[in-house]
Amino acid sequence: MRVFLPSPITGIATLLDSASGKARGVIVALKSGMVRVYVGKTLLHEAQVYGRVTAMKFGRYGREDAALILVMQNGTLVVEMLHRNASFECKRNQDSGPPGEQDVPIPVPSLTNVFVAQAERERAYSIDMHRLFQRDLTMLRLTTAKAYLSLLSDTHKPAVSPKKTAAPAVPMLGNSVRMITSVQGLGPVFRIRAKIQNISKGVLRDLSLVVSCSCTTYKISNSILCVPFLLPSTVSTCEVLVERLDDNAIDEGICLSVTSSHSLSTLAAVDVRLPDAGFIEDNS
Repeated sequence: MRVFLPSPITGIATLLDSASGKARGVIVALKSGMVRVYVGKTLLHEAQVYGRVTAMKFGRYGREDAALILVMQNGTLVVEMLHRNASFECKRNQDSGPPGEQDVPIPVPSLTNVFVAQAERERAYSIDMHRLFQRDLTMLRLTTAKAYLSLLSDTHKPAVSPKKTAAPAVPMLGNSVRMITSVQGLGPVFRIRAKIQNISKGVLRDLSLVVSCSCTTYKISNSILCVPFLLPSTVSTCEVLVERLDDNAIDEGICLSVTSSHSLSTLAAVDVRLPDAGFIEDNS
């Protein structure tokens, strides 16, 4: 059995039971002036004395059966009396076992119809969800590779001589817009939130978010949203309300495109698929 102490030991005494005479613990005096009482490996009591202990003895002193006599380095004699009702029973060490927090029950919310329906949807469409995730991850890698290639191409372009006057050209806005979409709602009405970010170094003007889909399957609140200007590295959020008209129709997806009046090509495009909410029960 080993007990690690913070400072060297200057004195040690055995704590005896006055009735049976058996050893109940050990009293240790440290160089820092600390006096500790150990029962086994457990620290039962700790006290500070003003000075270094050179000698100590525990036993009977006068009419007291349990007294601790300390002799200090400066010649002081200290006598400490042990209370007759003192208990040497060690409490259970909390560090040796599992923490008490594990016995506290976790407030788990009750199962609702929406949660059960969502869980069933994840089980039924787990393969499709994994494929969509892999597709989005591949598209993200492809977009990153294109952006990196475009950056390398712009870096290695030769500088234009200041003596020559270049003819005005249409600005190249490709790879200048990033769009992230998310779908909110359980149906039949969904909210599509599109975040448009300018990843170029210049200001983009006269942008438009065009929403296109099948008119027989979906009803859109607004098919064209205007973004007058977009500063570099800033994000503009647009929201579109979509209502599914026919749950049995094939989901052809909703296409969101970002266009500009200064460019002939589409700046960014995302195909959004709405979740199938036909089996969710209406409890209203």
